[in-house]
Amino acid sequence: MATIARPIERLPVRKSNGDQKEAMNCKSCRKRKIKCNRSTPSCEACQVFNCPCIYDAIPKKRGPKTDVLEALLKRVNGLEKRLKDEQKGDSTQDATSTSPQSDKQISERGEEAEVARTSPGVHDFDFAELRPVRSAPMPIEPAPPAAPAREAMAFTDALLDTYFARLHNKPYYILDETATRQRLRDGRLPVFLINAIHAVAIRYVPHLCGGHSGAVRSSQDYVHRARAQIDVDEPNIDNLQALLLLAMANFQNGRGKRCYMVLTHAVSMAFALNLHRELPAELRIASSEREGRRKLFWTCYLMDRFTVSGSKRPSLIADESIYLRLPAWRPQGSQVLVDGNFFPSAGQGLGVSNAAQGSGAMLIEIVRVLGITNRYLAAGGVKGDSHFPWHAQSTLSRIRSDLDYWAAATQDIFTSIDTLFGSHDSSTLVLSKLIYHLVHCLIYRPFLPIDLAELSGTGQHQSWQIEATNLCFMHANAIAELVEIGKNTALLDWPSFVGYAVCTAGTIHVHGVHYLSYREGDAFSHSAEFLHRAMLQLTELRSTWAGVQHQRDTLQAVYASHAQLVKSLASSPMRFSPVFQMEDFFDRYPGCYIDGAHVSFSDIIIDTGMNEGMLREANNLWSPEACLSAVQTQPAPQNNGPIRKPKKRRATAPNLPYPTPPKQAMLTQPNQQQPALPSVPELAVIDEQPVGNEPDEVQEQQNPMLFDGETFPPNLTFSPIPSAISMPNPIGFDPYQGRVLDQTTPGSFNGSAESAHTEVESDPFLSLLEQLAENDATTAFGGHGDFDFYMGVQT
Repeated sequence: MATIARPIERLPVRKSNGDQKEAMNCKSCRKRKIKCNRSTPSCEACQVFNCPCIYDAIPKKRGPKTDVLEALLKRVNGLEKRLKDEQKGDSTQDATSTSPQSDKQISERGEEAEVARTSPGVHDFDFAELRPVRSAPMPIEPAPPAAPAREAMAFTDALLDTYFARLHNKPYYILDETATRQRLRDGRLPVFLINAIHAVAIRYVPHLCGGHSGAVRSSQDYVHRARAQIDVDEPNIDNLQALLLLAMANFQNGRGKRCYMVLTHAVSMAFALNLHRELPAELRIASSEREGRRKLFWTCYLMDRFTVSGSKRPSLIADESIYLRLPAWRPQGSQVLVDGNFFPSAGQGLGVSNAAQGSGAMLIEIVRVLGITNRYLAAGGVKGDSHFPWHAQSTLSRIRSDLDYWAAATQDIFTSIDTLFGSHDSSTLVLSKLIYHLVHCLIYRPFLPIDLAELSGTGQHQSWQIEATNLCFMHANAIAELVEIGKNTALLDWPSFVGYAVCTAGTIHVHGVHYLSYREGDAFSHSAEFLHRAMLQLTELRSTWAGVQHQRDTLQAVYASHAQLVKSLASSPMRFSPVFQMEDFFDRYPGCYIDGAHVSFSDIIIDTGMNEGMLREANNLWSPEACLSAVQTQPAPQNNGPIRKPKKRRATAPNLPYPTPPKQAMLTQPNQQQPALPSVPELAVIDEQPVGNEPDEVQEQQNPMLFDGETFPPNLTFSPIPSAISMPNPIGFDPYQGRVLDQTTPGSFNGSAESAHTEVESDPFLSLLEQLAENDATTAFGGHGDFDFYMGVQT
């Protein structure tokens, strides 16, 4: 019986020529270690990340297996050794000896060689059995095993891959990937440079050396080896690259002093190599080498500015000494690199921003503003300036102008979260935006009030201070939000400088935590939640960058000192905090020294078992509930001194447009008893019970007109626009753009400086004194007011 053929349900689809795929993954997918569909002309992953898709890998033909090659190598080596030994033995014999015994031995050796030559299974025999009887058995010594060498090469390759995946160009460009890998394959990469790469990359792959403690020990060992092998008196590119890597590794190990000293050697070597000067155009040199020299110097520039931030140390590289182009960049829609403009040194390119010329130029320009801010704060801040902060010619106003130019040039780049975190250079973009917010925090932080009642007056400095306080909290909130978003995306490897930005924002949120009364929607209403996040973020950064532990200690010290300061002011209230007379932000905490530098010269002892405990501490002791409960134990300010009562105004506070944490429990009234938690944050001693017999009056005194636009006099020289939180028509604040939408910053001006300040340019100081005198004439508080405050009269 014939069987019926089964019908064909589906024919195999033959791939058309247009669907041909590449044999190997593209370069971008190999670097990201993700799956590549290998479609042409661009794979799906490169289309998503909007990056060029380059198929440069060449499939290699398979050769013989390694074990076969090793077996053949051992047999050849054994034969060669045996031949040499036999030749030595024959040469020692008498040349005239032609006995039949010798002829017989020679014939036997010839027969053995003939057998070895004609036998088809020669590889299955032991060559020791073919030796003549007369010779003593001689063991064959195999070649030195190649396994350790292969393991060492594989270990170096793994760390090199880790470096280029986790550290390279984030934001420091130190090594060229193609050239470094080629030199390593050819054996031309110096040993000290390999050790430096090991030292800085081993912290990211602790599983290769027995866990976190093993990674710490290995990193320190590689640092000592590389440092001993580098000749700092011989300036060359290899030595410079190794020194920059060692500076990063020393900060990873918590050795701030060594980090700074190694960086000074590196900067001196960069100057000796003339990297700060553009090479002549007529010099015949490869464009890749030109660009490599530029990027290497800009790495020195970035590390220099970051290292001295927060300290009184001057920068090692002066802007005036630089005559160099910014890194090359690709215009949108083009694959051709274009040379960047020349770096705008002092007096050049004022009012013009190059931030739109790629992520590298964007970062360098905002870091240049950071360097100006560092010099301004190291010189005494507002006390060391020749003008009031709201004056158009003050250093603070010029810094604000540079920030505005940078924001205007980059507004098209920071349009959405996807643009910010989804690009291939997202680490550089996010760091640039964080520094933009950080500079705002640094210039406005010294004017934060201890108590909101200080802002209840109508003086010119108080009106300016209100808006400065508003913007200070907004930019601090933006830092916390950006870092939290980056942490949740798990796509970024944070550089160490992010810890300094988080700590700076945390010192601002410490003030917000102690503002006892606020309205829903105020910029500081979620300070407790942001402070909790800051402690967690610093604890996580510490696992890779041990130097960040200093930022965590600084934030703890500020919290404890601020709590004590609030208690002292509550027991003996002062009318004003002398924020305009202090050289440094931390001078407001008398009796204690707080080092606010990013790189501390005190070595940090690394305890590998502290990480989990510190995370639990940050979760428990620094939770929003713990902070708020500790603050509630603060005594309310007493009415022992003349305190101005603010006028009652209708509060118009719309919700903030940026994401906020879940609403916490509201503060209790001052007359309610609530015990403090048994465990308070480290170093914080806040255990007094609330006092005060007039809750309503105290509540009224603690409710300042912080974000009330009516407190701005109409004839001020800075922005008369009310703040974002009290506008009748709500104006949003964009934490990613870093500015209040459609609003200028305090002290900003419309038009040129010559036309916008005609009223006060004649004599701003006399105009201020006249206004202060008029304000004091209308007060009924004993004749002491803003005039006495500025003239230094003791009340």
